[in-house]
Amino acid sequence: MKFFSSLLAFSQAYLVDDIPEPNEELNVYALPMGHGDGTIIQCPGGPDGSGGELSIFDLGTIVKYYEWWDVVKFLGDYPIRYMFLTHADETHVSFFPKVFPTDQAETESYPNLSQLQQIYHTCPFDNYSFGSCNSCPQDTSVMDWLEDNKEKTFMINEGEACGTAACLANGGDLKKCTCSDDRGISLCPGHLDIKLDFVAANLNNCERDRFGQLNSDKDSLVAKLSWNDFSMMLMGDNKSPDQERVVDFYDSIDPGYLSSTVLKLSHHGSLYGTTLDLVDAVQPEKAHLNQDWSSGECATFQKVKDSLRKYDSSSSDKQYIQDEIICYDAWAPDLPDDQPIRTRENTDGLAYYSTTYGSRFVNQDTHNPAGLYTWPCIINRLDLSTDGTSEGTHMTPRGQGEMPFPPCSKPDFWNP
Repeated sequence: MKFFSSLLAFSQAYLVDDIPEPNEELNVYALPMGHGDGTIIQCPGGPDGSGGELSIFDLGTIVKYYEWWDVVKFLGDYPIRYMFLTHADETHVSFFPKVFPTDQAETESYPNLSQLQQIYHTCPFDNYSFGSCNSCPQDTSVMDWLEDNKEKTFMINEGEACGTAACLANGGDLKKCTCSDDRGISLCPGHLDIKLDFVAANLNNCERDRFGQLNSDKDSLVAKLSWNDFSMMLMGDNKSPDQERVVDFYDSIDPGYLSSTVLKLSHHGSLYGTTLDLVDAVQPEKAHLNQDWSSGECATFQKVKDSLRKYDSSSSDKQYIQDEIICYDAWAPDLPDDQPIRTRENTDGLAYYSTTYGSRFVNQDTHNPAGLYTWPCIINRLDLSTDGTSEGTHMTPRGQGEMPFPPCSKPDFWNP
């Protein structure tokens, strides 16, 4: 991998670990993508060296921490079995054609696709062409990549809505409306009970508005990863009001089905992406804001914290939540003195995760004549490990070093 090594040497002032060797646990890695998303699911390993297979749940960004070659380095040579593209949004899918190119140079190394089973996606290929307007130049790289890999692709529920009562009202049967044709995917050949269920998808029926524009968030896949007593809700960009409809539907047909050990907050942690209905239905013992610096809002953290507190009202000696939330508006001209919750494992249960942390400082240069505060771009990868039990589930931020200055996220005062 000489080419990738040289890129790292010239472009990177931070760390990218190799993916840890597989152990007896199921491991999930939330990569620090910037304004984006990328979740890697790693199967348990066996004593004979078997296992460690990977599945990719979204992989994209538009404002980067990790570059695509960082992801190549991280994945190593472990075989990839499944890829899931939740919806046609660059922040979720733009890295797929870069990390897994169709035309590969003979002199370079690439991720191991020898065991690739399926590439699941919502909506038709032509939805994955990106541009700011219909007449603007289009980035068709993801669309072309899907076309090149069409023998492995599978469109979830044939692009039709599943996961709400509207599906039943429109004549669908319960099997189709719960996406059940595609649920229960066994991710790991050595542990067939590790499964990914599709919960909802294509809620906008992949339709364009009268201006020809897509609202791809409405079509986002919602999925549930499970192993024995452990489960994790992966919400994609599903948000209000569709999110409440999904919750109401499953509460009516299978009460308790959405309850999970871990909740990955929806829509990059935005306030309207994680509703109280969802938190009440999932009742997570742990929750995290994933890889995004731009959308995580303090009110989202507070909403989850307040809701979770009531589930521990009977216990005085066990805290599921930290006593204090220290969070901030990433675009504010002033910042709190410190952001200490990012740097170590939170053994109290609820993990608030951001990709920046550290003490504020003033950058004295021509960009900042008013002497306003900014923050260091110190980034984390979030590692989740589980033995299949709630008690044996742990989330740990792993420091990945500091991005080079100027800040990876420009404050409002940062002028050209």
